[in-house]
Amino acid sequence: MAEYRLHYVPQSGNCYKVALMLELTGTPWEPRFWDMFAGATRTPEFLALNGMGELPVLEHGGEVLTQSALILSYLIKQTGQFGGKTDAERREVMRCLVWDNH
Repeated sequence: MAEYRLHYVPQSGNCYKVALMLELTGTPWEPRFWDMFAGATRTPEFLALNGMGELPVLEHGGEVLTQSALILSYLIKQTGQFGGKTDAERREVMRCLVWDNH
């Protein structure tokens, strides 16, 4: 099993962003597909993973992370990539993460 497991649905842009970040940073990861259109994210199994019933979800090192902006911020810290080199660049990264989720 890979160190990172991404619970996702391919039709979701937020899931895609996390998968893209994992790929671009060269981070080995394992996909776990959930058919949310068939109600899979409302099952007891999924709700035990994320009580909000939403994707994406990233598992890593015993942590279960939800919400794409938080996951991307976590991956920036874990990989040391795409986070900006200056304070101004880091603020711009955060601005884009927050803006895109509204």
